[in-house]
Amino acid sequence: MVVGAKKKDATPILWSNEASSSFLRSKEALSKATLLAFPREGATLRLVTDASTVAAGAVLEQETNSLWQPLGFFSKKFTSGQKKYAPYDLELTAIFLAIKHFHYELEGREFSVYCDHKPLQYAFVQAPEHAPLVRQRQLSYISQYTTSIKYIPGSENVVADALSRMPTSDPTSQHLPIDVQFSSHIDALSLPAAFSLQRLSEEQQNDEQLHLIISDPDFPLPLQKGTFPVNDQLFPIYFNVSNDSIRPYVPTSLRQEIFNLFHQLAHPGPSATQKIISRKYVWPKMSKDIASFVKHCLPCQQAKIARHTKMVPAAFPIPDERFQHVHLDLVTLVPSEGFSHALTMIDRYARWPEAVPIADMQAATVARAFIDTSWGSIKLELRAITPNLTGYSNAGIVTLSQR
Repeated sequence: MVVGAKKKDATPILWSNEASSSFLRSKEALSKATLLAFPREGATLRLVTDASTVAAGAVLEQETNSLWQPLGFFSKKFTSGQKKYAPYDLELTAIFLAIKHFHYELEGREFSVYCDHKPLQYAFVQAPEHAPLVRQRQLSYISQYTTSIKYIPGSENVVADALSRMPTSDPTSQHLPIDVQFSSHIDALSLPAAFSLQRLSEEQQNDEQLHLIISDPDFPLPLQKGTFPVNDQLFPIYFNVSNDSIRPYVPTSLRQEIFNLFHQLAHPGPSATQKIISRKYVWPKMSKDIASFVKHCLPCQQAKIARHTKMVPAAFPIPDERFQHVHLDLVTLVPSEGFSHALTMIDRYARWPEAVPIADMQAATVARAFIDTSWGSIKLELRAITPNLTGYSNAGIVTLSQR
C-alpha cells in the first residue's frame, strides 16, 4: 500500500476494502504478538536471549503448529561491573540470567538456547581452564540445564533484542542539548497516574526545601534542571541522575501521597518500601521519612505485631528425693483387649518410667491406675504434674493416691 513511498511524500493513499481488512489483520497480529500462551505438554522449547551494553533480554517460547509462541519475557539491567564485560561475556551473562529466571519451567526439560553471538556455539567445546572464573561458574550453572547453544541471526532475534534495549537517558551526553535529550527519552521518566508533570513542576516551585538545596552547591543530593513537554508546553523539573536513571525530586507536599501510592499495595516494611520508592524518586532523608510513614501507618499497626510476647518458662523446683515429683501423661492407642489409652509415669528425680494400659480417660480411672503401680504403696508427700490432661485436678489425684 505504501511501497515505494518517500519521506514527506504527499501522494494520497488509495484506501479500499482490501486495505481496510489488511489494516485490521495487522492490528490483530500486533495485539497477539505479546500474548502469552499456555504451556503445552511435550512441546519443543527454546530460550532466545540477547544482550546490549546496558541490559539482558530473553523470551521463552514453545513450538505449536510450526509457530513459536511466547511463554514468558525477561529483561534485567546489567550492574556497573557487568557493563564492563566483553561482548562474549555479556551474551553469556544474558543466558545465565535468563535460565536463572526461567529455571522452574526449564528444569528437567530438553531445550536449546538461541543467541545472535556465533562464538557462543562453542562455549562447551573450548578448554574451560583458560576461561575466567566468572565465565566458568556461569557455564557450570548453564550446563545443569542444557549444553545446546545455537546461533540465530540478529534479524530474527527481534523480541529478545527489544527486551535488552531498555530506554535510558544520559544527561551528560554532549551531542544533544539536555532538553532535547530528555524529550527523546521521555519514557525514562516514569511517574504514577496520581499526579502529572505539570503538578509536580508547580509543587517544586513552591517547595522551600528545594530552594535551599539549589542555593547550597555542597548539598549531598545533587539535582539538575530539565524541561519536559506536556500538552505542547514545557515545564521545568528538578531531578537526580546518580543511579543512571531520571529520578524526579519530590516536594514535601507530595511525599505522603507518593508513600501511600506504593505502600498501600501490600504494606511492606520500611526497608522494602524505601527500596521501591528510591528507584523512581528522591528527596533528602528518604529513609527517615519513610520509616516514620510506615510507623504511623494505621493498617500496619492493626495487622502487624511489632513486639512478640516472650513466655517465661515455668520454674519447677528440683526434687531432692525419689518419688516426690511425678509426671503423668496419657497416650491414645489402638483399641485392644478393652484398653484404648496408656498412662505414662516418670519420676523426675530417678527418671524411672512406667506405663500401664487403661480403658478410658476418666480421672478415677487414671488415679486408680496410678495407685495400682509400685508407686502407690510409697507413703511420701507426692506432687503429680499433668501438663496435657485438661479437666484433671492434681490435688485430686494426689489425695486419692494417699488413701
